[in-house]
Amino acid sequence: MAPPQETAELPRNFVFFKLSETLEPQKAMKDDLSSSSNTGPNSKKNREENCSEEFSFGFEKVSASTKQKRVNTVFTSVANEYDLMNDLMSLGTHRLFKRMLIEVSGINPGDQILDLAGGTGDVADLIYRTVGNTGQITIADPNLQMIEIGRDRLLDAGACNVSACVCAAEALPFRANTFDKITLSFGFRNFTDQYQAFSEMRRILQPGGSVTILEFTKPKAQLLKNLYAQYRSLWPKLGAFITGDKPSYTYLNDSIEVHLSQEALVEMFRDAGFVNCFYTDLLGGVAAIHKGTKPISD
Repeated sequence: MAPPQETAELPRNFVFFKLSETLEPQKAMKDDLSSSSNTGPNSKKNREENCSEEFSFGFEKVSASTKQKRVNTVFTSVANEYDLMNDLMSLGTHRLFKRMLIEVSGINPGDQILDLAGGTGDVADLIYRTVGNTGQITIADPNLQMIEIGRDRLLDAGACNVSACVCAAEALPFRANTFDKITLSFGFRNFTDQYQAFSEMRRILQPGGSVTILEFTKPKAQLLKNLYAQYRSLWPKLGAFITGDKPSYTYLNDSIEVHLSQEALVEMFRDAGFVNCFYTDLLGGVAAIHKGTKPISD
């Protein structure tokens, strides 16, 4: 099965490649990108007219370009130790959470899957073990260093049906109605324009397709919330000790603190036009899995 075709005339540069290829940009095919991402109540134009163009980078409010640059700098810095630090910070529970993400997403053999913010490829590896060689998996991430690690992981696993794209979630270079499922693990809070990302995800999903998001949240029980906050306060110190980079892990910790509540993220799904939206708390709300479906009538 051929990889999804990328589109031309993108607002920012991207790289699209098969795992066996060098990371050289391919010439994109022309395609009509007119979509719901440019119209409706959550369109970029509408939101620019009604709200500030500042975005959260931890506790700071910064411009879109500043957030993109800073987030990219963070993940360039942590890429080599990313999987190790995930194990240490979560005490290994992120692996269980990601397996639950795959289960809730309802991935089937033969599906076309986009793993958005797919980074080092650990979720794509789980997807590959589910769909085998009968489907097609695409990893998309804005950070080249993370994608390179993911490529090596999947090549080692023997995957022959995985492609990757270095691109932003707000400008996905894929044709409308391409994917059966989109998965997203611990990356949504790092998006600059989350409404635009939702519009893009809906555009590229086939009618009846779904988006499943695994993300850190905050427990509702006050005691657990306090204990979890104290535990997270150790992450920057751990990051400094293991990687020598305290600021990046300070941002990652702060980004959890300012992230949307579970209910607010469900509402964002609905505002973007998804149906059958729900969430499931994990470990008392330390993390949650959200899912929404693109209407069949689209």
